[in-house]
Amino acid sequence: MIISIEQHDDKTTIYVTNSKTIEIQKSIEIVLRELCFRNLFSLEGYIKSLRLIFPKTKKIPLYINKLLILIPIHPKKVGKQIYINYFALKKYETTQKGVLIHLVDEKIYRYFQSADSFSSLLEKAKDLIIYKDELSCYDI
Repeated sequence: MIISIEQHDDKTTIYVTNSKTIEIQKSIEIVLRELCFRNLFSLEGYIKSLRLIFPKTKKIPLYINKLLILIPIHPKKVGKQIYINYFALKKYETTQKGVLIHLVDEKIYRYFQSADSFSSLLEKAKDLIIYKDELSCYDI
């Protein structure tokens, strides 16, 4: 299972279970696009569709498949992008400097925004799960 994905300069590191890492000499945007393509959709189409379903949402989790929903916890404008897998989340705790996020395999990240902001991201991920579970070709 993918636990998290981090951008480091010109490479991307994917952390998977059993404390293993995969280093890819590509930007995180390219890695995310390739994950989407491998799951038969485009990142651009996903974003466009989500804007119709969640029109006023800025940060949107990336639903890849039933085992991988990537939540952005470190914004692009800060430089280092980080995504965590919703299903790898063990717990989180509020601190004076934001939120400490504990993932499986003992990986810990700090989210520098409010606990409410992080909770909102988790709620969006849950909403996506419900939406995908209820999705039917008869909804057209």
